[in-house]
Amino acid sequence: MSTAFGTRPAPVSAAPHPQRPIEPCVSVSKLKLMPATTALFFDVGGVVLTNGWDRSARLRAAAAFRLDWDAFEQRHESVVADFETGRIELEDYLDRTVFYERRMFTREQFRDFMLAQSGGLSCGAHRRRGAGAQ
Repeated sequence: MSTAFGTRPAPVSAAPHPQRPIEPCVSVSKLKLMPATTALFFDVGGVVLTNGWDRSARLRAAAAFRLDWDAFEQRHESVVADFETGRIELEDYLDRTVFYERRMFTREQFRDFMLAQSGGLSCGAHRRRGAGAQ
């Protein structure tokens, strides 16, 4: 077939080809399915639960363990997004923020202190904060 731009080849008629079924990488019978999610609970912090590892908790940790606040906070800020979204584990967080050098306290002591900062708010504390007064 001729065109203003030269000769174009004739279209190739593709012969129909049989479709092969797509084979799964894993046998369907071996898959473990998660149960359906029926409820999702969360707390934005300071409503039902404490804020956990917030600035004031980190200040308490820095004082209790005699950490250089500026260095600790700078290291915290560099990894907090990865830590809070699960891209790094607690042990990785501790390696990067506290245990990048020898310390006079153990990892377990620091971890226990850190985890103790999270807890539930009593109704009285909740009301005193002004979030749930009726």
